[in-house]
Amino acid sequence: MANQSTTRTGKGVRKDIIIPTSTGKSFKLHALYENAFDAVYHSLESTKNENTLNRLDRFYTNDTCPMCHGSRFDPKLFTNHLINKNIAEVSQLTISELQQFADDLLIWLPNDMRALGKNLVTELLDLLSPIIDLGLNYLSLMRAGNTLSTGELQRIQLARTIRNQMTGVLYVLDEPSVGLHAANVAGLIKILKELVKLGNSLIVVDHDTSIIAAADYVIEIGPDSGADGGNVITEGTVADIKQQETSVIEPYLTGKADIMQHQPSNNIFEKGEIDVSISDRFNIHNLSAKFAKEKLNIVSGMSGSGKTTLIFDSLIPALDHEIKHDEMPDFVTHIDTGGIKNVVTVDSVPIGKNVRSTVGTYTKVFDEVRKLFAKTDQAKAKKFTATNFSYNNKEGACPNCGGTGVITLDIQYLPDMVETCPVCHGKRYKPEILDITWHGKNLADILNLSIKEALDFFQDDTRIHNILEVLDNIGLSYLN
Repeated sequence: MANQSTTRTGKGVRKDIIIPTSTGKSFKLHALYENAFDAVYHSLESTKNENTLNRLDRFYTNDTCPMCHGSRFDPKLFTNHLINKNIAEVSQLTISELQQFADDLLIWLPNDMRALGKNLVTELLDLLSPIIDLGLNYLSLMRAGNTLSTGELQRIQLARTIRNQMTGVLYVLDEPSVGLHAANVAGLIKILKELVKLGNSLIVVDHDTSIIAAADYVIEIGPDSGADGGNVITEGTVADIKQQETSVIEPYLTGKADIMQHQPSNNIFEKGEIDVSISDRFNIHNLSAKFAKEKLNIVSGMSGSGKTTLIFDSLIPALDHEIKHDEMPDFVTHIDTGGIKNVVTVDSVPIGKNVRSTVGTYTKVFDEVRKLFAKTDQAKAKKFTATNFSYNNKEGACPNCGGTGVITLDIQYLPDMVETCPVCHGKRYKPEILDITWHGKNLADILNLSIKEALDFFQDDTRIHNILEVLDNIGLSYLN
């Protein structure tokens, strides 16, 4: 026990060690042996490498600071108040609430301070105006940056840009309308036009017809995706695009496109319903909602109106509680599952961030492909099973890269370097696995097929073809 305690908390010791090299030579190193706590602490201080930081995360836990109670401010500041609120309480306000607070502040100030106060309040309201125009009025000042969605972060950067009054700059925006309610798009367009008025140039990649209609010049790429794209099919002003028969967007700009309208039955709840009631959660107070079973239910509303709170914070955890006996949120006062036995959540969080995950493995298509290869005469002769055809198992994976197809070099003070494996050349497999073919293609060849190409290649295999057809129908035919 004494040795363990010393290892964890004892004083660091320097020792001379001999390290052999691959050439047979060796060199002497005066190494520091630290206790476990210091080793983790000093590593965190000195590294910026993402992989190292992730490894160190398991040694740390996060908790609310007992002094500032999560406000981040020195508690000595809490004695100063504006309209009975200290700096921490004001920071908890949403942008909408802060706007009202600023208006109330002018009335609260004594007469001899109102002139100065008006100048400061006007400046504050000018700062808030573009944020509100961009539909971010629901955010609080204390909202952590790492909890913001890509769209929210991009709009905050836009608001800051307007405030900086920069000119002669080229701004490039990637789908800024994603996740925006139609009413918020008008505010976004207003901000974009203000940037142009300041003397800046804008390039915006977007599909929203309102934003396209507001453009001075449009370039339309197509006509389809993947190998069928890559061509400029129309370009010019919006008026020019509306006259082009080759344009794919033209019917939607002119309103001529057919809008599919589903005619629901007279009895919406004929198959049953799912009910949920919420007492108090964020901006939702004493709300009840019901959803029709075996129907398409849509939850719509302005950004920050409570959609996520209703569905992802309340309904889904409550359903999981009833189905899996998980913990029920204390703000959910009632739930009726309507007999639902399973919940599948599909959100916008990126999938398969690791190098082992591919479209084939995620959709389970590759499981079926491996079974096909295992049934070939070549595989049976070598006694290969489906396991041998997985790049996630040592039986089939390239021994140099472990089946990833790449080699990652961990450079402590710089970003990781990723290189194609020099042994398998990115094909992931051992040579003996790639020697086996099915209809003239080995596994590496099949992994490189686009979904569109794979549809033709697997047209006689119903199980695989059905999955690929779904991917094709939702516009992903260009993916490998």
